[in-house]
Amino acid sequence: ACAPLWSALNERFFADSSVTAKDADRAHFLANCARAEAYRMGELRLEDDTHGDNDPDCATFVLAAVRHDYTQIEDASDRLRNDVAFMIRAMRVRGHCLEKASPAMRDNRAVVLAAVETAGAAVNNASLTLKSDRAIVLAAVKKDGTALLMVDQAFRNDAEVVKWAASNWVDALHKATQDVRNDRNVVLAAVRHDGRALAFAGPIPVDDREVVLTAVANHARSLAHASDALRADREVVMAAVQKGGMALQYAIGDLRADRDVVLAAVRTNKDAFDFALPPARDDDEVLLAALG
Repeated sequence: ACAPLWSALNERFFADSSVTAKDADRAHFLANCARAEAYRMGELRLEDDTHGDNDPDCATFVLAAVRHDYTQIEDASDRLRNDVAFMIRAMRVRGHCLEKASPAMRDNRAVVLAAVETAGAAVNNASLTLKSDRAIVLAAVKKDGTALLMVDQAFRNDAEVVKWAASNWVDALHKATQDVRNDRNVVLAAVRHDGRALAFAGPIPVDDREVVLTAVANHARSLAHASDALRADREVVMAAVQKGGMALQYAIGDLRADRDVVLAAVRTNKDAFDFALPPARDDDEVLLAALG
């Protein structure tokens, strides 16, 4: 009574399997499932002589194989490699399948978009035309900021693109144009991800209190890259030394002699005492904190 069900399941998932018999049943379906798992685990490979003639033409087996090793997409049948809908499915499993795709697929917008939404760096294998497609580029850098290095260099002057790249890759700001490095919103997104990005900011953001406070709350020593005015700002320096005492070395003005600032610094890191100045350096509580 269940024979039609098993036959339908085999047809749905394993239509081109070498295991499926003319009258597919439960045993054939379970055998196909086990075979798919073997491809997923790398126990079988599409290029091996051990598979039946139809395995590279079975979508389920190919998708299982590329989940283990994306390069196996090149061993899929020509029918599947030239099928846009299937290639989109493959890209959603492993975006780097694009590396082994045909030139036509690398120039197919839907296929490339699926690839970069899965693995941003897959954009490196897109056609030159699609490396200049803003929607493709945005999708790529949202997934992987390093994709900024792989697309048309004009995007390094695109504030939104750089902002997304900087939100997950600390060096993105370093690769941007000076105009973008001076963009407050871009720099703020960058230092929220990693305070060290302040090192690549332009002169306007490094003199912005919110930007610098955000940076030092994330990475105390980014205080070194703030403007002189903010390195002499008690609130900013206090925030930095409370995060990491060694940031005291980058304070200027009288703050290295400020008892409360120095005390906060040595409580965070005793070695910060080396950068304290009198009278804070001679304060009993500061000395106890440094020795304790």
